[in-house]
Amino acid sequence: MSSANVAASRARSSPLRRLASIGRPVLLVLMYIMVWYGATLLIGPLRVPAPWTVLYKSLTMLVSIPQLRSIPNAGYNLLPHLTSTVVRYVIGVAIGAPLGIVVGLSMGWSRTVNDLVRAPLELVRVTPPLVALPFCLLWFGSGEMSKVFLIASYCFLILVINTFTVIQNVPLVYSRFARTLGATPAHVYLTVILPASVPGIIGGVRVVMAFAWGLEIVGELMGGQFGLGRLAMIFMSYFSPESLMAVMVWIILVGICIDRLVYAVLRHVTRWMPEASHIG
Repeated sequence: MSSANVAASRARSSPLRRLASIGRPVLLVLMYIMVWYGATLLIGPLRVPAPWTVLYKSLTMLVSIPQLRSIPNAGYNLLPHLTSTVVRYVIGVAIGAPLGIVVGLSMGWSRTVNDLVRAPLELVRVTPPLVALPFCLLWFGSGEMSKVFLIASYCFLILVINTFTVIQNVPLVYSRFARTLGATPAHVYLTVILPASVPGIIGGVRVVMAFAWGLEIVGELMGGQFGLGRLAMIFMSYFSPESLMAVMVWIILVGICIDRLVYAVLRHVTRWMPEASHIG
């Protein structure tokens, strides 16, 4: 087949491929909705509300939430709670993630830093977040600071360990080859080890962002005036399954948007990387 025929065949198949790439997610969503509706029929709408009921409730939350009218200083709709959760999350990640990467890189560069930091980090790392929650409440109260500290500290811990592990797993042949060409240790670290570590560090950042979002919601379940977790607790006390599931819809949607935004930013930042090692 000539090159012209190959090009024409690819041009014809390209719209079909784009249609298939769009159609698959739509079919998956429809399948999940049907499974959800099947659970509604099987268990009953009092415990598993129908998908369209939850969707309608999630949209009306943007305007008004009747359950909040009897609670002082709890707002009247979803927006202050959603904003409060996102702001706390962004502040915590912005503090903990860069510090974790910097300390992890320092541990990979300096044995002294590694010896000083690694032992206490290993002790704290094995502590479950739910065990740390009471201490955050004890030290900082139930306000904003306790949740920001919880998110920042665990982002820091996970990214320190992830970054250091990624650097340690860079094949030694890379640095040895560079040293045979006359590169200094600093030059090897900056031009060989760090670029080879970027994909692993990026993967750790995406995992931490998702983990921190869930941790933020869990922290809000322990107390606070505003937040999506606070709304979930209110709806649980009122035994309102459709409202509780509507909050879960917003938690999932915002989490997906955060992940897609982080993915787009990281893909733009790492556009210099070869396609084979690019983030996926």
